[in-house]
Amino acid sequence: MNSAGASNSNTPNPMPPTRESTPSSSTPKAINIGKFDPAWAHCKEVSSANGRKGLLCLYCSKVLSGNGINRFKQHLVGLKGNAGACRKVPDAVRFRMQEHLKAIDVIASMGAGYKGLGFHDLWGYLLTKNVEEVRKYVDSYRPIWKEMDCTIMADGWTDQCRRTLINFLVYCPKGIVFLKSVDASDASKTGEMLYKLFREVVLFVGQENVVHFVTDNAANYVAVGHLLEQEFRTIFWSPCAAHCINLILGDIGKLDKVNDIVTHAAKIT
Repeated sequence: MNSAGASNSNTPNPMPPTRESTPSSSTPKAINIGKFDPAWAHCKEVSSANGRKGLLCLYCSKVLSGNGINRFKQHLVGLKGNAGACRKVPDAVRFRMQEHLKAIDVIASMGAGYKGLGFHDLWGYLLTKNVEEVRKYVDSYRPIWKEMDCTIMADGWTDQCRRTLINFLVYCPKGIVFLKSVDASDASKTGEMLYKLFREVVLFVGQENVVHFVTDNAANYVAVGHLLEQEFRTIFWSPCAAHCINLILGDIGKLDKVNDIVTHAAKIT
């Protein structure tokens, strides 16, 4: 079909054939690393003189206060209420954003009387229901643990508040299950308290089902690992291979020649 035929059609063309459907090469491009919503490609994060952040539309140059990408998407589509419609966005872009706003269509299909769930609904009944579902999911692995045995993995790390957190996971041939995360800031200071914490996890999984316990190789974790081996004769402790490799690479990085290369690489990145 030629361009004249396309212009006479009553059916809107979601993909215009002209180059005007996309921003020109001279238009500043948004840089939003790690943000995967397609709407980020059509805006740019800016800050006003008073420090407030906003999103700059690359088509009409309108700045929407805040950095809510869903509200900006409504701006491109032209939905009334939350944001003024963009009058310069290409039809192809508007069509694509409409496709991404169809969750909204599902909610609207419930009718004008539908009310969204409130805070108390989410943290009350629904939270309890989801906790029960997760418990059943974890319990579904227990027959596999009993049949083929399993490995408990303790992944310790420190957050920005300097709290010592430990994630406990269970590995078996069926897959890995996350058990819980514990704030062990106090327990990690003494081997005895840390041992009680690890022992509780072993008993929860079932000592007869556990054959292996993996932690990092910090001195207190090593001591606890040996205590577990002494009490539970069928359990073998070993340090995490990834943690050991990280420590080895850290020591290698301290060598003068390697450190110089790392320093130059850091300046580039």
